[in-house]
Amino acid sequence: MRLVARDVRSEVTPGTGHWVAEEARQEVLAALTTFLAPYRDQDRATRPRAATTPGK
Repeated sequence: MRLVARDVRSEVTPGTGHWVAEEARQEVLAALTTFLAPYRDQDRATRPRAATTPGK
């Protein structure tokens, strides 16, 4: 992933297998919340607006 992405992080969640989101819901939520927090905290006025399609 580091070859194609700028902000790559990894987490190790002991005691989980292939279904980490099912086996460790709270840990996954905490990791995602921490990772996404800077985007939530940015000034909303500086974010590009999503493209809209007329009539939709």
